[in-house]
Amino acid sequence: SECDNKPSIIKRMIEIMLLSCPPIEENLIDKENERESNKITVIRALMDYIDSHYDENISRDSIAEAFHYSPSYFSTFFHKLSGTTISEYITNCRMNKAKDMICNSDMLISDIIKMVGYRSESLFYRNFRKYFSINPNELRHKKASEIKT
Repeated sequence: SECDNKPSIIKRMIEIMLLSCPPIEENLIDKENERESNKITVIRALMDYIDSHYDENISRDSIAEAFHYSPSYFSTFFHKLSGTTISEYITNCRMNKAKDMICNSDMLISDIIKMVGYRSESLFYRNFRKYFSINPNELRHKKASEIKT
């Protein structure tokens, strides 16, 4: 009879609906992968921003503002995803740019200091020695003597 077929038709329709939807676990995994991918995209954009603006007077607050984040959230987010603080990342970027300019140009160190965004020469010299265990002038002389030999 027609009534006897209804449960099997409904059961079959439910089976078809369930088969057409991915399992819940896959949806959760996909959403988590998408969230992680979005975080990676954001952190790359933040790092690219710092890499492009290292020579300016940038700070956690100014970068957070540029990306429409609260400074405290931005700080936590950046550290969690990059493994470093914002100020460490900025300093690292500036130090590596300065080292490259010192080794590959004859610009005055005082000009390089300004070009990499430092307002204080003493802070620059302190950070440079901390990063590279040599002061900028010694590095330049060492590099020049290596080229001559």
